[in-house]
Amino acid sequence: MSKMISELLVEDMTAEERERAERVESILPTLRERATATDKEGRFNPDNVRLLADAGLLGLVVPKQYGGLGGGLRDWAAACFAIGTVCPSTGLAYFFHNTSASRGTLALSALEEGLFNA
Repeated sequence: MSKMISELLVEDMTAEERERAERVESILPTLRERATATDKEGRFNPDNVRLLADAGLLGLVVPKQYGGLGGGLRDWAAACFAIGTVCPSTGLAYFFHNTSASRGTLALSALEEGLFNA
């Protein structure tokens, strides 16, 4: 089995991270097909947002108790990396979406993981 694009950034995925990365991987061919037209037209393709929504990826970093996928910083980084490799404008928009969607929960997760210890 070949590596997913996300695994080029996050090599030691947990089973849950892998499941979320597989969702991302499943939409990459469609994003790749649309990327040339998106860049040529110089506008963002709203169908890409629908694609993300249909895959459940707009809830990637939303806690499960609120209906999201419960992903964390590693999921977010891996997803943006993978999406950005096939459609940079969608990758950037997705990054900004997750910045808003996290509503501070990722910062709390980072603290719990000890990322800001002295």
